[in-house]
This record gives sequence, structure tokens and C-alpha cells, in this order.
Amino acid sequence: MAEEEKVELQQLKHENQDLPQVLVLGSPTCLQTLKQLYSHKFRFLIPNTSLDSLYPLTAPLSSISAVICSASFSLTAPVLRLLPSLRLVVTTSAGTDHIDLNECGCRGIQNMSSFASFTLKAITH
Repeated sequence: MAEEEKVELQQLKHENQDLPQVLVLGSPTCLQTLKQLYSHKFRFLIPNTSLDSLYPLTAPLSSISAVICSASFSLTAPVLRLLPSLRLVVTTSAGTDHIDLNECGCRGIQNMSSFASFTLKAITH
């Protein structure tokens, strides 16, 4: 790799560090689309999907204000407590059974589903 390419790559990595972080939990089928559309605005953090993999990451998780999750990951009260700055949860599923809505309500965390928008987009294309 040429020296100029290395410098550009380092600058890109540094710029991505400054972007707002979005934690991705589970395996949302729309993740590739989201990354293509929004990787210039957000830094997507994609840990291993097991709950145990989140506990060592407590310090970096403290600044995350948004989560995108699929129904394959349970966003329980203990997980939500690892995210003290969390303000928004977006699920890619039609239901919210995998999200502790009571905990979200107590903490003022907004919830929304992207299911309808992605379904409508798929139908119209």
C-alpha cells in the first residue's frame, strides 16, 4: 500500500471515531443497507451477539445513545443498564417482545420500529 493510501486510511479511521456510535444487537437483515446509507453519519458497533460479550465493553458502551436490534436479541433491563446514555431503541422487527419497554419507559428511552419502513421500501422497489 502506498504511503498516501495509508495516510488517507488513518484519516478515515480517525474521522469514524468522531461519529456518533450506534450499537447493533442481533443480526438485523437491513444492516448492510443501513451501513451503506448512513456510515458517513454513524459508527456502527457490532459486538458478538451473546450477552456475555457486552459486559467487558462497559466503558465504551457508556456513550452510546442509540441501539438497533433485531428480535433475535433480548434487550433486557440488565442490558439497558449497561447503556446509561441510551435515548433511542430501534427494532427491525414488527414486535417489541424482546425489549423491556417498562425499563425503557422509566429511563425515558424512546422506542420505534423500522419494520414498516423497510417493508414498504421493499414493496415499492
